[in-house]
Amino acid sequence: MKPAGRLLPILGLALAILLASTGCKTSQSPAPAGISAHKANAKGVFAQADAIITAQTQIIEQDNRNAHAYYLRGMAYASKELYDKAKEDFELALTMNPRHWAALLNRGVIEGIRGFHDAALKDLNMAIIINDAHAEAFFNRGLILGQIGEYRRALEDMSQAIALNPQYAKAYTYRGRLWMFENEFAQALKDFDKSLELAPGNAPALFHRGLALEALGQDAQAIESLARAIRIEPSNARSYYHRGVLLSKTGNLNGALKDLDNAVKLDSNFSRAFYARGSVNAKLNNYAAAKSDYSDALKILHLARHLSDSLLKKFLETNPWVPDALYQRALAYRATAEYDKAMTDVIKAIELAPDQAPYRELMTRLEQDLENTRSRSRR
Repeated sequence: MKPAGRLLPILGLALAILLASTGCKTSQSPAPAGISAHKANAKGVFAQADAIITAQTQIIEQDNRNAHAYYLRGMAYASKELYDKAKEDFELALTMNPRHWAALLNRGVIEGIRGFHDAALKDLNMAIIINDAHAEAFFNRGLILGQIGEYRRALEDMSQAIALNPQYAKAYTYRGRLWMFENEFAQALKDFDKSLELAPGNAPALFHRGLALEALGQDAQAIESLARAIRIEPSNARSYYHRGVLLSKTGNLNGALKDLDNAVKLDSNFSRAFYARGSVNAKLNNYAAAKSDYSDALKILHLARHLSDSLLKKFLETNPWVPDALYQRALAYRATAEYDKAMTDVIKAIELAPDQAPYRELMTRLEQDLENTRSRSRR
């Protein structure tokens, strides 16, 4: 089975390696918090992981049938993102104890991180068969099901994780995101609010709460929620992008421009942010800046140069703004009397979105502009 192309395309976060109780007793140090540890704590996490690896390796050298030692060392490797080594140790633990629930769970998590969804689900299903009383297994299986578009089944798993652990703030956040994929925005908002009740500093919940509020037409509240997310996590380009789009929508163009500047500074490959900033610059009559932004946004088109019709359709489903970026850049070129460039863009826009009447109307106007230019040159 080939791995999936992108990691967690719908959830946008890596799966967390969770230390699960196995019923095994050990006098050794507990396993590390896992790969979800914040980068600020990475040095401490790595030092702890190295100590555990050393300790468990010594135990294994004395007793190479100690399943829990392999498991603990695998967790330490996983916390350092050494997934091949972690998987190898989990498999050795399972060789010694095929019903080692936590080894199954975390091997499944690693397979999910690596994009092998079928293998991940196989492990997580077996972990749940062995022990269906732990929220972590349902939570992680829900994440995998969400990745492959099985939103309803994912919702069931997140709900079961919450039933087993009503204080599971992260599960409320992810269930809210799944509700959004089902266009159940009011239900999503309830989950985000519950997540924030349990964990007030939960930036992902605040961010997605903002998107849910926007979908419900509550723009002012959405801007406030995104502002709170930015205060907690000022390095998240997407928060600035979405707030910038909302500020533009509500007429605060200078505020929008500032947010979109931050978005592209944080992520120089953020095509949609360049597109949005181009639109704001065009509204401010900053046509040179608008053309530059649209050009940066449209660099993504090189990905679609040689796609088949079916793959191009998928590309446009993922990036529906691309034809409009071409159209908007054509308008900016027209505003600066660069009619040939404008015509090139609008022809490409029509090629990608032939049903858009404004694109054809612009082409007609450009044809007249070009004819007028030629007439003046003949005089």
